Amino acid sequence: MSGESELGVELWLPIQSWSHADVFAYLAREGVNLPRIYSTVTNSPECARCSAWWSERRASYLQRYHPELYADYRARMALVVRELHRPMSHLANEIAAMGGLRSLMEVPDGVLG
Repeated sequence: MSGESELGVELWLPIQSWSHADVFAYLAREGVNLPRIYSTVTNSPECARCSAWWSERRASYLQRYHPELYADYRARMALVVRELHRPMSHLANEIAAMGGLRSLMEVPDGVLG
């Protein structure tokens, strides 16, 4: 966080409060030509094989432009799937017992008090 200090060095992050949209709008105004990856990825493109940020379509990007990295990413994601399979199966059974996902999505916020 901006303002943190260690060994006499203060961290200063002047655009810490900017959203991704703010950053990309600024870069567009400045005429910056972004690398192709930013058409897909907004979070940590340097971490090509990271198993996070699932919403960014990392797999399709890597498969198309970097097949070797895609193979490694796929293997890492397979490990995640294997580890999550059992708890996700239990969760799916609980969801089904409560009327299904759609039924649970309709529960109003604040029901728990």
